[in-house]
Amino acid sequence: MTQSISVTEFTELCTQVLSTQGFSDEEVDACTDEFVDAQCRGINTHGASIIMLYLEFMLEGALGPIETVKDTPISAFINGNNNAGPAVARRAMDIAIDKAHASGVAIVGANNRAPFCCAGFNPRRAAEQGLIGINFSVGGYIDFPAYGSMEQVMASNPTGIAVPTNDDPVVLDMSFSSLGGGAGSRAGVRTAREAKFQLPEGSALSKEGLPTTDPDEVLEGIVTLFGGHKGAGLSLMMDLMARPFLGGKIENDNPRIRSMTFIAIRPDLFVSTEQFLNDATELAANVRASRPRPGFDEVMLPGQNSDR
Repeated sequence: MTQSISVTEFTELCTQVLSTQGFSDEEVDACTDEFVDAQCRGINTHGASIIMLYLEFMLEGALGPIETVKDTPISAFINGNNNAGPAVARRAMDIAIDKAHASGVAIVGANNRAPFCCAGFNPRRAAEQGLIGINFSVGGYIDFPAYGSMEQVMASNPTGIAVPTNDDPVVLDMSFSSLGGGAGSRAGVRTAREAKFQLPEGSALSKEGLPTTDPDEVLEGIVTLFGGHKGAGLSLMMDLMARPFLGGKIENDNPRIRSMTFIAIRPDLFVSTEQFLNDATELAANVRASRPRPGFDEVMLPGQNSDR
């Protein structure tokens, strides 16, 4: 039987579990914020269910404190030293936010083994402070083929972009998997098999490299990246702008190395902040006001459903 608890109770539970397992105060705060936010947004894979994964990372042990190894007025490079990913990501985005407020634009890179949580979380934090926030991450498990390949050579590359408006920020939070999520979206394939559903056309390959919608065949095959050659090409470019840029490597025997890039941009670099916010707000409103096509009750902005 499913039992519901309040947001306050879940927050207290996260704090208690993490603090009693050796996480630092910074890690407890950052992880709790992300886990609770994800759960409240209906992103169940990154809410309560992810706590055990982070406890596994804790058993591996941090290699030292989070450290800034290179610093300029508009950039920084961070070594996460296997501290909890949300703490590393928060530190990186905080640095980017401070530098962008001062210099107009900033980019911060971080390498870490333990992953951060949702790609849109920290860009949203930047947008709530009036900045454009961008984050893309590569690493983790190599579960996806390049376009035209039947070998797993790419990761899901979570990406988040947040733009401030006069209303709520518009936030895109996505991975490049055709089924959403990471790690080859195996959980989604297993769910489809248990429910006796077929997978969407073009979302997966059999072990022979042939297109299939049969979950049983996909569990022995490969989930593809979304959007055919366009999605695969965009995913590769995100990979190139993160992993080689930061000196990160993904190795099949050590798949947990992540390279994360955080960008913050002050919206008055070219026009006034007022004009930017007014134009962004108008564009978002025009999208929302457009006529829904059959099968849709309304046209929604990225992130709007999870905001609700």
